Amino acid sequence: MDRVAIVILNYKTYLLTINCIYSILQKCTVDFQIFVIDNNSGNESLEKIQKWVTAQGVQSVLASSRALELYSQKIVLIQNENNDGYSKGNNIGISFASINKHKYVLILNNDIEIKNNSISQLISYAKSNTRIGCLSPLLYRSNGEFEKNCARRRLKWYDFSLLSGIGMKLLPFSFFRKHHFINPIKTKPFPAEMISGSAMFFPIKVLQEIDGFDENVFLYYEEAILCEKLLKKGLCTYVVPQSVMIHNHAQTTSQVNSRFILKTSLNSQFYYLRKYRNMSAICCYFIMSANYLTYFLFIIKTIINKIKNGKH
Repeated sequence: MDRVAIVILNYKTYLLTINCIYSILQKCTVDFQIFVIDNNSGNESLEKIQKWVTAQGVQSVLASSRALELYSQKIVLIQNENNDGYSKGNNIGISFASINKHKYVLILNNDIEIKNNSISQLISYAKSNTRIGCLSPLLYRSNGEFEKNCARRRLKWYDFSLLSGIGMKLLPFSFFRKHHFINPIKTKPFPAEMISGSAMFFPIKVLQEIDGFDENVFLYYEEAILCEKLLKKGLCTYVVPQSVMIHNHAQTTSQVNSRFILKTSLNSQFYYLRKYRNMSAICCYFIMSANYLTYFLFIIKTIINKIKNGKH
């Protein structure tokens, strides 16, 4: 059976999660089960989501983060007692999917809206190629603009400076479009070394083979790490243009302190370079120097703003 586990993380933004679930209930044409993992939002997110789900007449259950067999439930709401980050949250959903005998797993950001047949097209292509590791739909923004992040080249060592805050200001965007992004082929599936973490489709056996997400990163670089894991196993990543989803770009990270986000990004980047690209610590610090400079400039700007605000 081709049942799909759809894993959605929620952190405080329960209205986005409700909108995402609504699009799935309205547009999904395959057999599916939704797993919503709340990363300790502290704002009764799951209770509000469950209330809405119940009003739709859909069967759901509120569970703990311990994986259980809940095959008969259409929507499983899982309360994570701690916010241990994106990777661990998704791994909880993958554990539920594995125990409940799903064949495929779709990892979705809660600001994604699926369209007609978008999931069935991913299943069709996964069946046609036994070396598929991960698939991505074509992603569009709500204004109809194509989202380039869903088809990217693997990062080279110098990309980490170029893609820093300073690099993005000094170089024209046309450079990044040519250098880092892949022009989409809209008639047939095409390979991409990296895809967007907003919508990632896997055969469950692949996630089991690569041990899911690396929980050493709290946030950021998850798809880059997955890319390395899949490459090591000789598995392919493709974008399927017949599958289309809308990325509404609501920022869950806006709920988190900006300094924490920047620091977390740097930690994830360092870990990725050391463990998955086998670089020395000195080399990592050199490559990341522009990003560290961006971080320290942000801290200085924050201090200056606090001083100015204190004078008023």
